[in-house]
Amino acid sequence: MKSPLYIGLGGVAGSGKDTFYSYLKKELNKKEIKIKRYSFGDELKKEVNEWTTTHYGISSLKCTREEKEVIRPLLVTHGSVKRNKTEGQYWIEKVSQAIDRDEENPDVICITDVRYNHYDNDEASWLKNLGGILVYVGRMVKNPESSGCPSVDGVMSELKPKNTEEMTHNPKVRGAADYTSLIRDVKKSQIPEVFQGEIKKLMKWIKEERGPEWTSLLT
Repeated sequence: MKSPLYIGLGGVAGSGKDTFYSYLKKELNKKEIKIKRYSFGDELKKEVNEWTTTHYGISSLKCTREEKEVIRPLLVTHGSVKRNKTEGQYWIEKVSQAIDRDEENPDVICITDVRYNHYDNDEASWLKNLGGILVYVGRMVKNPESSGCPSVDGVMSELKPKNTEEMTHNPKVRGAADYTSLIRDVKKSQIPEVFQGEIKKLMKWIKEERGPEWTSLLT
């Protein structure tokens, strides 16, 4: 059985990582390349779902955007405690076990929430040790209050982190990225065009810069 190739997506909450994945999947499917999504956050939500449902009446697995903001502090705290007690390994092991149980044998595995590069073999370095590509997804917004970075051309700036945990760790992930994609805010009707363009640029970069395994897969 051929081992899958890995892509990881980094970026702050709300930057568009899941949307980026959806367009990446469409592009690879055109080439008859099978890709499957995994997420450290999904494993976290599975673990706390019974508790949040019982005590808050909110399913962490099926919550609205507004409900997620209510339980976000709990998700951050529980995720951080488990990470720190195991020097970053707890959620990595959860995702690794889920991948090992998978019988679909995808060509590419995409981890859609690489958020840490603090400990040895943390999420970013674990991905890279598997030969994976770390893509940083940044969202460029017009509202200066949402910005944590200098403006681009005096018009748009990058969406800021949601909390102190992201403020601390996001720069480390961004610094470890192999490729950066900055997605500008546009009208809803323009979203497909923007994301499709970014995915094509990523595919071009992979063909030119990565090894023969990637080249042969994408050609």
